[in-house]
Amino acid sequence: MLMKMHSSMAHLQSQFRSLSQVVLVAIAALTLWVGLDTLVPQSAAAYPFYAQYNYDSPREATGKIVCANCHLAKKTVEIEVPQAVLPDTVFKAVVKVPYDLDIQQVQADGSPSGLNVGAVLMLPEGFKLAPPERVDEELMEEVGDFYYLVTPYSETDENILLAGPLPGEDYQEMIFPILSPNPATDAGVYFGKYSIHLGGNRGRGQVYPTGELSNNNAFSASIAGTIAAIEDNGFGFDVTIQPEDGDAVVTSILPGPELIVAVGDTVEAGQLLTTNPNVGGFGQMDSEIVLQSSSRIWGLVAFFFGVVLTQIFLVNCHLAKKTVEIEVPQAVLPDTVFKAVVKVPYDLDIQQVQADGSPSGLNVGAVLMLPEGFKLAPPERVDEELMEEVGDFYYLVTPYSETDENILLAGPLPGEDYQEMIFPILSPNPATDAGVYFGKYSIHLGGNRGRGQVYPTGELSNNNAFSASIAGTIAAIEDNGFGFDVTIQPEDGDAVVTSILPGPELIVAVGDTVEAGQLLTTNPNVGGFGQMDSEIVLQSSSRIWGLVAFFFGVVLTQIFLV
Repeated sequence: MLMKMHSSMAHLQSQFRSLSQVVLVAIAALTLWVGLDTLVPQSAAAYPFYAQYNYDSPREATGKIVCANCHLAKKTVEIEVPQAVLPDTVFKAVVKVPYDLDIQQVQADGSPSGLNVGAVLMLPEGFKLAPPERVDEELMEEVGDFYYLVTPYSETDENILLAGPLPGEDYQEMIFPILSPNPATDAGVYFGKYSIHLGGNRGRGQVYPTGELSNNNAFSASIAGTIAAIEDNGFGFDVTIQPEDGDAVVTSILPGPELIVAVGDTVEAGQLLTTNPNVGGFGQMDSEIVLQSSSRIWGLVAFFFGVVLTQIFLVNCHLAKKTVEIEVPQAVLPDTVFKAVVKVPYDLDIQQVQADGSPSGLNVGAVLMLPEGFKLAPPERVDEELMEEVGDFYYLVTPYSETDENILLAGPLPGEDYQEMIFPILSPNPATDAGVYFGKYSIHLGGNRGRGQVYPTGELSNNNAFSASIAGTIAAIEDNGFGFDVTIQPEDGDAVVTSILPGPELIVAVGDTVEAGQLLTTNPNVGGFGQMDSEIVLQSSSRIWGLVAFFFGVVLTQIFLV
């Protein structure tokens, strides 16, 4: 019934689409709750939109999607999205909920039927189902009527999409046409990498919203005893178990699962009385997508083109500069102290802007990720000569956490004093440290100088160049006490005010004409972050002595057999 209603609604004008979806959901909910609940409670997880009535968000803080509260069996799901997309473009997210089409599930009355499928697709903020007028003909043909079976989680959660219940034989693969946001026009959206979360299900659940078990379960004995009676109650069976002592206990078996015990059988507590009819299950999968700036892509193309030209004209010159450097021994013995030298070079004459716009020297910092078992050497293991070389820096290094002693943090520290940082490292001993073996290991370094361009909240810092959000004429520039408000008047429409934080210098004046994206200020950033990987070998002393013995034997052989 609902499928036919949705198919007919597909031909209505798009402006009635949202109203139609609300009406359909309301009808479905009313029918399911009032009509069918007189027989047996319905499975919430079988219908994704039930989550809307019970949870503000379909994803818990632990990362679990709430459908898993009723669908206890686990199955796989898949999602395919592009690695990166441009702003304000339509792309497709392909969701797959695979299962064997030959299998059947039990319905609430115990009769067999094909499986339904459903999905919850949690997109990043700003992403949403593409409006029909934005979906090209080819993609809409690929999506089909499924487009009109997708609903947002709520009016305020357009980035969370629900689909289902739908016939599994037709919708094992669901194609969602998605519209990406535009950071230039959508507040709170930025270029970068985002997470996508998918929950997908096939078949009915094992638990109702009330907490009761559905008939899509195996039923077991609640006590030990003998099967005294099995009676058909008209909607399943009542199995009476008589313990050795005490009163008999009756377990009601809902229709669907098949009995595997008979009168006279002896059972233990927890022993199965029926088969398990469940053939479905719920699965989750996470993916990532990058909202990419077209200007960055063209910048990358220009960079590679410049590299090619440089290689052509300056073949004999080594022009690449390392932003961070790390020096470690090629190999170390177990339980020995060695030094890892980290360098974060920059021109000491340059200054950065602080949050209030005033100039200052640059700070530096580093994250040193050592192999498991390696750690900062305890002070009593560092000899006097090395400790003198390390200096007070030793007491400025902290592990990432109590359980991550192999990851060391340093900073922020004054760059003029700590462009070079010496970490005294203690190597592990495979003889005493579980999980450590002789062999080659990787070391990862991240180093930074200067302030960042983005705060943890996602807001831009003042360590950026600011640009015009629209094309127009600079109508006013006003000092707001903490930077400037630049008013741009477009040819048509209302003026737009861009707030410039203190630090970058204005390069426009009242009366200037600017294009959208044109710089309004200089770029005060003089710092940057870099990464470098290295390797180290944890070497066995017995191997070294074996190698020495081998070469000594070669020398003796040459002496006696000249």
